[in-house]
Amino acid sequence: AKNLKIPQAIISKIPTAGFWKDQTDEDEIGIEYSLLDVILYGLVDLKMHPVDVSKAVGAPLDLVRRVLEMNRKNIHKRITPPIPKIRKKNI
Repeated sequence: AKNLKIPQAIISKIPTAGFWKDQTDEDEIGIEYSLLDVILYGLVDLKMHPVDVSKAVGAPLDLVRRVLEMNRKNIHKRITPPIPKIRKKNI
């Protein structure tokens, strides 16, 4: 964002769906993005066991397991939907 010269106010804006006053994404999911990022990095990218992630990042095991479960429940959001074929080969 900085390389694209996006204003700092936009870069540092707290993510929110904006459905109501003072709502934040972090409040909705119950974890700060900085912690969520390292937990997901351990679970998804490094394929670590939740117990090992918990120890590595210093987060409670129940929180790591909750993140893992949220990730599993939302897999449909990360998969490209099927495209119906209209020719022998799709564009």
